Amino acid sequence: TGFRPPLLPDVLGWAAGRIALDVELKEDGYADQVAPLLSEFAADGGELIVTSFVDPLLASLSALAPELRLGLLLSFTADRAAERAQECGASIVLPEMKLVSPEVIGTVDAAGLELIVWDFMAAGDAALLQDPRVAGVITDDVPGALAALGR
Repeated sequence: TGFRPPLLPDVLGWAAGRIALDVELKEDGYADQVAPLLSEFAADGGELIVTSFVDPLLASLSALAPELRLGLLLSFTADRAAERAQECGASIVLPEMKLVSPEVIGTVDAAGLELIVWDFMAAGDAALLQDPRVAGVITDDVPGALAALGR
């Protein structure tokens, strides 16, 4: 089609001073290539979190760029969520909404970690999301999420 997706340096340049980013890394093996780019963006005042489902990738980034805010994404289980996050250097736990319970919220909070939930689409989950220990919501349905939260 002639369309070339932007490369990471292009996106970081465009976002600088304009928006915060959630950079999700899908696979291991290139932490050494992205760490300097992400570190430079953060050092220049860019706001970002770097997230992944891949614990070893986050551990590599933590070692290469300890100044980055890292988040462990969870989709299948929240078992050992806080421990896994701490082991790989993440300060944020990002479970899929279906995994969120009062116990998960309590465990993540007790560990001193930030909790951001994703794939929020159901008004029935609004009570959990109103818990002040839930720092954020990632959703495609912003109006629905705000309505469910009574905002």
